[in-house]
Amino acid sequence: MFNRTEQKRGQHEGLLGLTDSLLSPRENKPKLKMVGEDGNAFFIIGRAQRAWKKAGLPQDEWEQIRDKMTGGDYNDLIRTAMTYFDAS
Repeated sequence: MFNRTEQKRGQHEGLLGLTDSLLSPRENKPKLKMVGEDGNAFFIIGRAQRAWKKAGLPQDEWEQIRDKMTGGDYNDLIRTAMTYFDAS
């Protein structure tokens, strides 16, 4: 039997696995200006969320992308932003 921590961890790992297999980059990615902007991780996530909403894309997809952006280190965040956004 799982304790609460193990169960949460298992659910989180499952979500990341599900995210990787179901969410693929779009052909028409939302534009995200990164060059010449604040490089703080929270700033990038905020700009990405605004770009996603401005493009009128589904909230559940944004939540999966946000989870990927925050699931690793700074390089993972940048890599995820470059994958799902037209980052310049």
